Amino acid sequence: MATLTKILELESSLGNTYIYDDVSGHIFNFVDKDDITKITKYRGLCYPKNNVKLDITNCDIKFALYNLGVGFKQLLLEVTSICNFRCKYCTYSGHYKHTRNHGEMNMDFVVAKRAIDYYFENFEIAYKRNAQKKPIISFYGGEPLINFTLIKKIVNYINDTFPKFEVDYHITTNGFLMDDIVSDFLYKNNFYILLSLDGNKENHDRNRLTANNNKTFDKIFANYIQFKNKYPSARIFISACYDYKTDLNKMMNFFDGNKIRVIQVNPVDFNTNTYYNQFSSRDVLNFSKQLSSLRKLYVDKSIRKVLEKNKFLAAFLTPSYAGIAYHNMLGEHNISIKPYTGSCIPGEKMYITTNGDIKPCEKVGDSLIIGNVFNGLDFTKIRDILNELNNKAINNCSKCSISKLCTLCYKNFQSVDGAINVDRKWCRKEMADKKYMLEEYISLLEKNPTLFEEMTTDYYKQLELGGGMF
Repeated sequence: MATLTKILELESSLGNTYIYDDVSGHIFNFVDKDDITKITKYRGLCYPKNNVKLDITNCDIKFALYNLGVGFKQLLLEVTSICNFRCKYCTYSGHYKHTRNHGEMNMDFVVAKRAIDYYFENFEIAYKRNAQKKPIISFYGGEPLINFTLIKKIVNYINDTFPKFEVDYHITTNGFLMDDIVSDFLYKNNFYILLSLDGNKENHDRNRLTANNNKTFDKIFANYIQFKNKYPSARIFISACYDYKTDLNKMMNFFDGNKIRVIQVNPVDFNTNTYYNQFSSRDVLNFSKQLSSLRKLYVDKSIRKVLEKNKFLAAFLTPSYAGIAYHNMLGEHNISIKPYTGSCIPGEKMYITTNGDIKPCEKVGDSLIIGNVFNGLDFTKIRDILNELNNKAINNCSKCSISKLCTLCYKNFQSVDGAINVDRKWCRKEMADKKYMLEEYISLLEKNPTLFEEMTTDYYKQLELGGGMF
C-alpha cells in the first residue's frame, strides 16, 4: 500500500485485514492488500479533493456562518461564575492551566440582554437559510441556579420579545438548589435539564463536595426523585463523570437499579497536568480490567441483541461506536476553511462570560476570546485562529490517516496566551485510540453485519430527545 497515503491497515479479532481510507472515510476489505484500484476509484468518483484554505478571509468566515447556515447554533450564558460546590475535578478547580479558578461574579441583565439581542439578530439571518433551525439558549456557570433571578428574567424577555421562535432552553446544574419554585419554572418553560450525578453515593461524594466540604449526594438524589415524581414527563437527563478510582459496576448498578436515564458518561478531562497525578499504576490497572469486562459484556449483549438501550451500558459505550459508524455522514464534507482536527468554526456556538466576552464554547479557557456582546464577533480574531491552526496543522494533518475521525479541538491546543499549539502527544493518543476503536468496530461487524444500524440510529434519536446539544 506504499503508493497510497492517508490509509490505516487494520486487523480484526478473526485475523482478517482491512483498510481504513481517510480520504473517503470508508473501510475496505481486500483479499489482495496490494490491490488499490477500488480505493482510488472510490476516492475519485465520490469524494473530490477538498483543499484546505490557508489564507482565510473575514468574508470566508461570514459566508460559512451566515450563508451556509453553520453559525449561531447555540447561545450559552455564563450567568454566574460563582459555585456552591468545589468538585475536585472541576474545570475551575485549578487543575487546568488554561481555565480560570472559581469566580465571584454574576452576569447582569444589561450584558444578558445585549447577548440575546445580538444572538437573535444573527440567528434571523441563518434562519432564512435553514428554517428548520431552532434557537438554543443554555444557562451555565459556576452553578447557574445561584443566579436564578436572572434566568427567570432572561426567559421572560425572550418569550415576550421573540414569540415567533420555538426556543429550546437548556441548563447544566448540580441540582443542589432545585427546590419547588425552581422546578416549577424549569418544567413550565420546558427546559432540557442536564443534572450532574456521578452514580452511587460513594463515588459521587468522593469528588462532588460543597464549598464547605460537605457531601452532596443525598440532597441531589432527593431533589431528582422529587422532581421526577412531580413531573414524570420532564426533560431531565443525567451526566456522570468517572476517573480511575470509579467502580464502574457499582455506577452501572446504581443507575440501572434506580431506573435513571443517563445521557452522558464521560471521563474526567485528560487535558490537565495535575488531576490524574493522584492515581497509582494499580488504580489504572484495576480500572482497565473493569473497562475491558464491560466492553466484553457490551459486545456480547449487542451481538445477542439484548442490549437495553436505556440502560447505563448503552449510554457508556455506544457513543464511541456511533462516532465510527456515522462519521462519514457527519464530517466528510467539511468546507475548506474548517480546520483539521475536530475543531469548529468559532461562531458556530457563542459562550458569553459574565462580563460579556464571547468564547467559542464552554470548554476553552479565557485566552480564546472571539469578541464581546457590545461589539459582536471579532471576525479578524476568528480568521487569525483558523489560519494559525490550519497552518500549524497542515504538515501533519494533511498526511494523517485518521483526520476524518479526529476529535481534538481548541481545548487541546490552546496555550496560556491564546496561541494555538498543536502538541503531537495528543495526536499520538488520538491515533492509538482511533485505531483501537476501528479494529474493535470491524471485529463486531464480522460477527453481526447489521449491528450498528439500529444501535447508532437509536443513539442519535436518544441524543435528539435530550436536546441534541448535550
